[in-house]
Amino acid sequence: MTPEDCQNGSERVAYAARHLSDDFDVVINVQGDEPLIEPSVIEALAKAFDDPNVMIATPISPLKEKADIDNPNIVKVVTSVHDDILYFSRSTIPYIRDAQDSKNIYWKHIGLYAFRKKILEEIKTLPKTELEEIEKLEQLRWLYHGYKIRTIRVENSSIEVNTEEDVKKVEEILNKNL
Repeated sequence: MTPEDCQNGSERVAYAARHLSDDFDVVINVQGDEPLIEPSVIEALAKAFDDPNVMIATPISPLKEKADIDNPNIVKVVTSVHDDILYFSRSTIPYIRDAQDSKNIYWKHIGLYAFRKKILEEIKTLPKTELEEIEKLEQLRWLYHGYKIRTIRVENSSIEVNTEEDVKKVEEILNKNL
């Protein structure tokens, strides 16, 4: 267990990583709100680090249902041409200004992060930002301070647990598989 003074997920992961052997370079944090994550998503995330320039990576998947696109519990992302995150938001991003423009694709952030071990020590010391406080999304701190977050695009998205309704959905799925 991590100390109570760890204020967020990356601080907890950094603390845990300090207590592991030095035989590895990459740490993958599977957050507790992703109990049904597919192993293939974790494998794809690990593979991103074949590129030595990747320091932080996270998976994303397409969002197609209007209810999901509008749901503030589902974090949306916009990426660059290089698949690096430009912004995370609980709001619907990007905003489609002209109703006839329906070619836009929305992307959901999946609650996993992978880090080069050395980056964990850096990002845990970054000061909080106004954007992070407004959106309640710690990863905006990293972007604000200039860190790139590479995305891994996957088709299979799990059910993220953010509400009591989500807990019931996951329990139903798990009970069916027993």
